[in-house]
Amino acid sequence: MGAPQDFGSQWWAGARMGPRGVREASPLFAFGHAGAYDHEDDVTDMEPDKVRIVDIGDADIIHTDTLQSHANIALGVRKMLGAGALSVVIGGHHSINIPCIDAFAEDCAQNGPIHVV
Repeated sequence: MGAPQDFGSQWWAGARMGPRGVREASPLFAFGHAGAYDHEDDVTDMEPDKVRIVDIGDADIIHTDTLQSHANIALGVRKMLGAGALSVVIGGHHSINIPCIDAFAEDCAQNGPIHVV
């Protein structure tokens, strides 16, 4: 899920373009029907019958309302967790970690710690 938010940036806006940039670059690394071939290890990763990747779009960001934007990001993460998916959120301003971690609060009690990259 994209979280194209950067209205907390003080000096230079543009982090909101991160999700779009990843989507624009991703066709350059398209996997095709067989998966992604790693020539160094001579293996095929992410075979379609074993791994599904779904882009659920962007969280609804309201460019004048940080609290509601964060609530919308947390909702998206909760939906991914509810579906049993590994959630990946691409931002955006560094504050998007807050709603992501908030969304995991209940899940961590059941499934253990999370990792933020």
